[in-house]
Amino acid sequence: MSTNGTLITPPAVARRLRDAGIGYAGISLDGGATAATHDAFRGGVPGGSFDRSVQALQNCIDAGLRCGVRFTVTKRNHNELGDLIALARSIGGVHRFCVYWLVPTGRGGGGTSTPTCRSRPGGRCGRSSTGSTMRHSGPIPRRWSS
Repeated sequence: MSTNGTLITPPAVARRLRDAGIGYAGISLDGGATAATHDAFRGGVPGGSFDRSVQALQNCIDAGLRCGVRFTVTKRNHNELGDLIALARSIGGVHRFCVYWLVPTGRGGGGTSTPTCRSRPGGRCGRSSTGSTMRHSGPIPRRWSS
């Protein structure tokens, strides 16, 4: 299941998902250094969508679901990738960390496009205009720990 997680804040909801047969929850987190970045990207949810998404991630882990973080990289948040990886590692129990490129449509078309990247065979991306590598989908490597 892929979700922003904002409705999985009561722990009982995560347990109901598990009991219904959901085995994996990918929670979207689009800012790692500040809740403001995530909340602005996600359009804001009363009560703070970042805090609710992080709580949902913890609730799903506590309920025994395999969990992953889904990060859509843009010009506005690419510099927070390292902080978000550190957050995911500090929570523990995160099985995957997926980086997605923004497809600039709808609200995503308003100047939040992805940093410049060269595509390579096998779906790998090169370095961004800032020089930092921004690709990974899978277990969080130890070399990214802070």
